[in-house]
Amino acid sequence: MENLQKNNNIIIIRMDELIHWVMKRIIWILLAGALLAAAGGYYASRMKSTPMYRTSTKLYVTGVQTFAPSTGNFALGRQVINSYMEIMKSRPVLEEVITNLGLNMSSQQLKNCISARVLGDTCMLEVTLSFPEPEWAKKTLDELVVSSAEYAFEIMGCTPPTVFEESVVPTAPYNTFVPPVMKYALLGGVAGVALAGFLVLVLYFLNTKFDTPGKAEDKLSVPVWGVLPKEEKFKQGARDAFVSRLSYEAGDAKLLSFVRATAKENTYDVMSQIVLGLREVGKKVICIDTNLSNPLWSMMTKGAEATKGLSEYLTGAAEKKDIVCKTEGEPDKILCGAKVLNSGELLKSPAFGALLAQLKEEYDYIFLDVPPVQYGMDAFVVTEAAEKVLWVLSAKKTKTYVAKNVKKSMDVKEITTDGLVLSGLSVRRGGGFFKKKYGTYVGIYRK
Repeated sequence: MENLQKNNNIIIIRMDELIHWVMKRIIWILLAGALLAAAGGYYASRMKSTPMYRTSTKLYVTGVQTFAPSTGNFALGRQVINSYMEIMKSRPVLEEVITNLGLNMSSQQLKNCISARVLGDTCMLEVTLSFPEPEWAKKTLDELVVSSAEYAFEIMGCTPPTVFEESVVPTAPYNTFVPPVMKYALLGGVAGVALAGFLVLVLYFLNTKFDTPGKAEDKLSVPVWGVLPKEEKFKQGARDAFVSRLSYEAGDAKLLSFVRATAKENTYDVMSQIVLGLREVGKKVICIDTNLSNPLWSMMTKGAEATKGLSEYLTGAAEKKDIVCKTEGEPDKILCGAKVLNSGELLKSPAFGALLAQLKEEYDYIFLDVPPVQYGMDAFVVTEAAEKVLWVLSAKKTKTYVAKNVKKSMDVKEITTDGLVLSGLSVRRGGGFFKKKYGTYVGIYRK
């Protein structure tokens, strides 16, 4: 089940890693939900509405003055009643009511307080009026009935409607209720969890770090040979696991180049860790710094005493015995030496090939520290001479989009990357998920 992967135009999602990413941040998601739930509950508890009082009256509308009900009267009433409702809500009638009672409101505001409905299949009309004050609710409704009747007579010649149920002064407001605090709190909590969850997912898909071996394999389509964790307690097991994988994958190959995307990745630290593991199984290893065009790119040369190195050997200024550094507790190594401008030419020279051939007779493995692929062509020259190519990725420093661009460049040069080494990864932060899924990379199950 699959992390976001773009390989050509294919997108794969690792659901297990996505779920792990979300679960690691579940406390923040729940905290966001709790905060918005509290905000929603507080808002509901502070909600206040103006008390409104409602009263109603019922009218019998026929449009004719008679005491003898007939089919004709009912038919006329059905025709008149809709027109009467429109007249009741018309601006002239409402303005007359406002003027007569001295109300401080507009005709539209008063209209919003009025509702009317026909009672079934009859000529009976129920008119309801809502008002902030109970006494004025009755007064206003009564005045509305009188004014609308007069105006209807002027317009249509209709007789006044018969009031068969008078309005009364309401005793209690109809809109006072306990705000639904729990409802608003629940809505706020759900909104908070949803928003925080969405942001966590966005951060997951925008994450540009190689924070799991699976993500490194997905992004670059290259198998991970080993992980060198940040925690000291896991390094021994990680070295053992890598040495086992290297012995199987490398076969008879002795010459291995370690490439990197930028100068930020510390390839020498990775090589040193691997050398420690190989020494434990009796293997002899030498590391060579090939950063001839810019020694500052190399962590191997940084801090070392000035000495002759590979550039002096390739230019004939030094012999092999003068450039091999042997320091107690460190791998045998050859530094890059003085900076040269024709580094690519020297690395392609027969002298470099001859040096590698001699070293193969003395060492079980030769590790080449390759210049950053992003900055020059020397990396391609060195990797072409290697028997196996390993790519060093830093969990904190290597960006996925940079690595993918470098991979494209290597594919153009038809350089095959045999494996990945992921360094600086925090196993502890991955918790049980990392141990369960990637424990073999750091030798957890060997303890």
